[in-house]
This record gives sequence, C-alpha cells and structure tokens, in this order.
Amino acid sequence: MTKEDNPKHVAMAGRITARIQAGEWPVGSLLPSEQVLCEQLGLSRYALREVAGVLERTGIVSRQQGIGTRVISDRPASHYTQTMRDLGDLAQYAKGTTFDVLDKRFEDTSDALKAVLPSPLSGQWLRIRGIRSAGAAGEPITYADIYVRKPYAAFGVVGEQLHTPIYKLIEAAYGIRITHVEQELSAASLTGEAAHALKVANDAPGMRIVRTYYRGDEIVEVTVSLHPENRFSYRMRFELQDSLGNTAAPPGVL
Repeated sequence: MTKEDNPKHVAMAGRITARIQAGEWPVGSLLPSEQVLCEQLGLSRYALREVAGVLERTGIVSRQQGIGTRVISDRPASHYTQTMRDLGDLAQYAKGTTFDVLDKRFEDTSDALKAVLPSPLSGQWLRIRGIRSAGAAGEPITYADIYVRKPYAAFGVVGEQLHTPIYKLIEAAYGIRITHVEQELSAASLTGEAAHALKVANDAPGMRIVRTYYRGDEIVEVTVSLHPENRFSYRMRFELQDSLGNTAAPPGVL
C-alpha cells in the first residue's frame, strides 16, 4: 500500500486477500477474468485494475499480459525501508531489526572480498555471516557477510544474535572512532544459500549494498549485504549548501 492508494481499493484488496486465504483461489492459481470479477465484486474495470495494483504491490498477485493475474502468496509481503542521513542511522537500523548469526570464522582475504575492496588488502579477517529480519513476522530482509580485519576482531563475544552494530563494538573495545563509511549499491541476483536464507526463488532479483568502514585511511570493516527486491528499499536525504557552505534554509524560512 502507498500513500496514494484509495482506501476503498485497499479495503477491496483486503476482501480478495481474505478469499485467497480461505482457499477460494489457491496460491499458484489464476484469478477469474476481469469481467467475472467485476460482476462478482460490483466494480468497474478501472476500479478492479486499481485493486489489482494494490494486490500486486503487497505481493499477493502477479499480473502478466496475455496470461492473467496469478496468486503468488496468501500473505502480504513485509517491506522494510532504511532511511540514511548519517552513521547514527546505521545504529538505529540495527536496533529496529534482529541479526541472527549463522556462522563466524577467521579466513584469509577471499576472492569474494577482493572483488569489493577498494584496494588490495591481504591478511586475515573475522567473517560473520547472518540474516537480518524485521517486522512482527520476522521476515528476512538481509543476508550479510561482515568482515572485520584481524587487528580489530577482539571486540567481544559474538553470540547467536547481534543487537549492536559491529563498528560500534569496535569503537568501544579499541577506543577509536570510525571516521567515514563508503557505500556502493548495485543490482544483484540472489542465488544459492542467500536465496534459500531469504526465502526467495533462485536467481530472484535483489539489491547488494557494500559498506566499507574507515578509521582515517585505514579499512576496519567491510559488510556485503544482499536484499530481496520486494522487502527492502533504501532512502537517502541530501542537505543542499550555498556557496559559503551553509545548509539551505527550509521552504518559507528566510
């Protein structure tokens, strides 16, 4: 559902979802034709298409021209939006979600890590692999590999869950400050273990976020996160400055 969705269309989408959950239209089946649904629901074709749009955006159906509208789930998909302005928002992001640790080990710089490092860097890393979940249903939104350089790896015991960002634990343990983070976003296909852990089909479309944490010019930590396309979005805010470096005043403020 978006802010622009008509409440009447949302309510009708809820009624259709209830009928799907009751087994009238099982997952994998096609909904009846537009004409049949319009007659059953007392809707115009325009209104029905708007309702179908709500169902599609919530992950209940998929529409394909020439085929029809197929039921792909009986539950609305959870969706998490991460808003980023500064490093503090990363800490808030961690507090609002749950990170379950799947595996942790020391390893040499792997080919996968070399591919995302901004410059060649040898040595050992502590790799922590896990799943981040959000929402009441605890639906997975992130499959992540967290790499910490060995000189900074003794930041504390890593249990079954992480509740604090690793960079904050490193800062506290070593009395240092992460000065900046570089971030790269790209499209990705979710395959293998990542697809299984995120509960999506193999080769499902997704997003990859690589964050590199620096102490001055030194790399301390690298995270590689994979996100399913229908459960995660990313919002950033940019402050505009004038020629003197002052932040622009909000509209209506002189």
